[in-house]
Amino acid sequence: EGLTSWFTGVRALFANRVFLAASCAFGCMIVTGYVFATWLAAIMLRNFPVTTADVGFYLGLAFVLGGIPGPLLGGYLTDWLVRRDARWRAWLPAIATLACLPIYLMALQSTHFWTFLGLFSCGYLVFLIAQAPTVSLIQLAVRPDERAMAMAVAMIFNNLIGQALGLFLVGFASTSLTPLFGAKALTWAVIGVSAAFAVPAALFYLYAAGGMERGPLKMMN
Repeated sequence: EGLTSWFTGVRALFANRVFLAASCAFGCMIVTGYVFATWLAAIMLRNFPVTTADVGFYLGLAFVLGGIPGPLLGGYLTDWLVRRDARWRAWLPAIATLACLPIYLMALQSTHFWTFLGLFSCGYLVFLIAQAPTVSLIQLAVRPDERAMAMAVAMIFNNLIGQALGLFLVGFASTSLTPLFGAKALTWAVIGVSAAFAVPAALFYLYAAGGMERGPLKMMN
């Protein structure tokens, strides 16, 4: 009976349009975060005259500068915007997921270290705006008794798409592009894979918004 109930609950989650779209969006959106977290140190060592100790310090600094205000700003904006229309829980992360890309691109194309670091911090801040509304959207799309399993399923999307697939594709693309771009191949692989997943992430967010009611937020009971 317990196993049957579990399968019934999982099937109900996959039949939930808003939850399923938000989970797919989460998995695609987070690719950008994982690929930069994994590959940015290597890019810094290739593009700038810095040591591994420098990379550890300055990369940590950049993650702090963008990583603290970004989620807080995302939470504040979400709470403010959903008073007008609940669909901002999907619209805001769609905007942030796309808006961070040109900032990241300018950072990766910069030849001055401090310009690179400042632009990356700004891009990371904008990227993290998407996380608070995404998690709240997943939670509010299901009943209270479904929320733990909903997050578990969403994290499976996160890990399979964001970590496994995204990181593999960056490595594959970097190797394939090396004859054409040389040492810059990894840079183009990172931004290319990020963009390739950011666009479907935005579309999934918009699809989720299409399944939500217009107007102020209404929680699932």
